[in-house]
Amino acid sequence: MNGRRIISGFIILLVSVLFVLSAEAETILRDSIVYDISVNVFDNNFETALAAAAEIKSREPDNPLGYFLTGAIYQIISEKFRNDSFEKKIDENLGQAIDLCDDKKDDDPGNPDWPFIAGASYGYRGLDRAFHGSWWGAFRDGLRCKSNLQDALKLDSTNFDAYLGLGSYYYYRTIKAKDLLWLPFISDNREKGMAQIKKAIDFGRLSPNIARQSFLRIYLIEGRYDELVSLADSLYAVDSNDAFTLLYYVEGLVALDSLEPAETKLNRLRNSWRNSIYYDSVGTYEEEYLLAAIANKKGDNELAQNLIKRILSHQSWRRKNAYFDETYEKAKRLSKHIK
Repeated sequence: MNGRRIISGFIILLVSVLFVLSAEAETILRDSIVYDISVNVFDNNFETALAAAAEIKSREPDNPLGYFLTGAIYQIISEKFRNDSFEKKIDENLGQAIDLCDDKKDDDPGNPDWPFIAGASYGYRGLDRAFHGSWWGAFRDGLRCKSNLQDALKLDSTNFDAYLGLGSYYYYRTIKAKDLLWLPFISDNREKGMAQIKKAIDFGRLSPNIARQSFLRIYLIEGRYDELVSLADSLYAVDSNDAFTLLYYVEGLVALDSLEPAETKLNRLRNSWRNSIYYDSVGTYEEEYLLAAIANKKGDNELAQNLIKRILSHQSWRRKNAYFDETYEKAKRLSKHIK
């Protein structure tokens, strides 16, 4: 009887210790909650994803993961809905993730999570800084993104999610330096970058969906419109209301002179933007630009010019929203081609 009591007491003690250790353990990249957050982001369940990231931050204030996830989610929301009101949240959360990773790397240098989170945070912050005209900050963040992700792969060669950040770095560094490709130390790494992003698509755990969507913009930049529309079509079959997919779908269809399908997808894009809590009427003036582009292709120059004039009449908005600034520049270029 005493022996049974001792064993029973030992089991209770062991379970209690394991419970305490589990409760105190930090959330790591491979935990199911992180995978669930990535799925919710792709499914546009942003409030659910943000709440889960906030819970990690609240429960584990010294864990950079929660801050990284929060910053990355707001960056994705900004791009999908052309809403520039989250710039401060993006910068603060990603900056905090980077600072915490620096401490973690000193204390736990063999853990590949820390250079990965740091590298990914530098990558997202670099994109945000470049978009807002901070080219030196973006260049510096890009270099640190690359070096940290390379370190993460040295520690864990199976973390294929790192290839999304690395591939994006190599591709967009080439795009930004395209006027300098004649210099011997500037290489054209577009194909290298695209190949690495495809690794993330094929083998990544958290990044395949975002990596796949990233090719929408790449195909538009490369002028590979048939491939753009084919990819958009397959993504549209998964989620017909995704604003990011629809935006590039319309761009591709217009480029291929498929104007009726472009108008149909533009109507769906308009509804996707306006039915979202993240709707920004200034940022989504891109809708006016796309209408002008379609009208120009149809030969309705009067309508195209009127739409362009509406955009260009709001020059002061360029300081309010960097997405509108992008729309404004595109509208100016289109205006020069309308007879």
